[in-house]
Amino acid sequence: MAFLFKQNNEIEEVQDSIRQNNDIGAGKKQMIINMNYYYAGLELDSDTQKLERWSRTPMYLVYPYVVGSYTSSIYKKPPQYVLNIDDEYIENVDLLKNHINEYTSSIVTQVLKQGFCATIIDYSDKLKRPYLIFIKPEQFVSFRTKNDKGYPELSQFIYSEMEEREDPSDEFNLVLTKVHYVWDIIEVEDEYGNPVDQVRVRKYIRVTTEPDKSVFDRNLDKTEHEDILEETNLLVRDLKPLSSIPIIIHGKNANNYTIEKSVLQDVSDLNIDLINRVVDQIEVLHLTAMPTPYITGADPNDPDIPTTIGCSKLWILGEPDAKVGLLEFTGKAAQAHSDYIEELKDVMAVSGAQILKKSGVSRETATSVLIRTDQETAIITSIVQNISSQITEALKIYVEWLGKPNDSVEYHLNSDFISVTMEPNAQIALVRSWLDGAISHKSMFKKMKEGELIASDKSFEEEMIDIKKNPPTFPAKEKDAEVAAGMAVLDAKLTTETAGTNQDTNNDPNPTPKIKGSNLETKAGKTNLQE
Repeated sequence: MAFLFKQNNEIEEVQDSIRQNNDIGAGKKQMIINMNYYYAGLELDSDTQKLERWSRTPMYLVYPYVVGSYTSSIYKKPPQYVLNIDDEYIENVDLLKNHINEYTSSIVTQVLKQGFCATIIDYSDKLKRPYLIFIKPEQFVSFRTKNDKGYPELSQFIYSEMEEREDPSDEFNLVLTKVHYVWDIIEVEDEYGNPVDQVRVRKYIRVTTEPDKSVFDRNLDKTEHEDILEETNLLVRDLKPLSSIPIIIHGKNANNYTIEKSVLQDVSDLNIDLINRVVDQIEVLHLTAMPTPYITGADPNDPDIPTTIGCSKLWILGEPDAKVGLLEFTGKAAQAHSDYIEELKDVMAVSGAQILKKSGVSRETATSVLIRTDQETAIITSIVQNISSQITEALKIYVEWLGKPNDSVEYHLNSDFISVTMEPNAQIALVRSWLDGAISHKSMFKKMKEGELIASDKSFEEEMIDIKKNPPTFPAKEKDAEVAAGMAVLDAKLTTETAGTNQDTNNDPNPTPKIKGSNLETKAGKTNLQE
């Protein structure tokens, strides 16, 4: 029968890329299962010959490691967030015991690997709390948007899941069943009869009308089936209809309603080219690993013509003009394969791992390193900022459903991908600027965090508490404090004695200026040395 749920054009266009990236990530076995999608082979090759060729080929599955390296660089420093909710809701945001940072790591990985994913904010009536649901790219079916409020928002979102259900023919067996969830907005009447929007969720179960194939087949969804409506729910919050779909689509763009391939997709495509070239190289080496003997000038019909070669085999030829030799492989063709493989590796490194390359030791200043790094990491930094904004939007809903104010909710992923430790001279200059009053204590603290002298997740208040708990001991400073206290008493006495006289500088038309650097010049009981 006809498909009830059909992917929209944007999602359908990226399906091949999604499957390719998943196959590479699944390993060599999955690549062999789907080799016909990636390897054309020779004209007269049989499936058996292609299978043998791929089976004996070592595969360089680089793409998952490039994605993992990017994710590791982003999480090299922990994300910064403000949630103001109990720890239990931070440490288990999805009811799967995942901390908020572990959950967002999945988002970052999928955006880098596939280009997009989604978060659903749902509510458990049983546990009386909201939770997050992670939707992978391969689960996307379709979505629509509307612009009734002056900005785009979801009007429909459809995704699929595989659920385990009891086998009706065997109580001890579970079967995987495909279901579709449809989130959309319908118009209903409120208690006063006025039309209002309300979110509706429908669940459809797919019933296959012919037996599933026992082998892996990407076209499995093309088997005859029927989608049956199983459940319908109208969502409410605080006894009022929920008017907007609580789903956030994550992607590289600030406008997260655009489905695009990953910025690293070229690396994945190059990875497929690399695998094909290695397969060809291995085939060349396989065919030419052993030399082939040849004989000229002999009667081909002679039954004594040798057909084997080896140290225990003696060749005796009756024709006086007969000659023998070995066909040897010069290696030029194999070298061409090797050169091309190295070129592919270099292109992959340039295309996908620019921010991960390690620079050699140089006399480059920290400022120039940061400027150069910002230029090299502009794309990935923009993606990180957009994902941070999308996560913040999801967490605002999450916190609001917990009954907490969400005005101050923030979530920021790290965008500092290269470590630049502040040099000792720069540290001294920074502290001197603070002591001279050129910058504030907080400004110095911020610069020290940027210079990675202080942990990136530590606040100024936390640092001050730690300093008070373990203050440094400076005997000279303590002595200065005693002197300052004594001078404060003297200044107070002089002020009292001269009050109302011409020596009271407030009334004296020609006051005597205080001598710069003298003991009489004090402020709040501190000497110049203390300042």
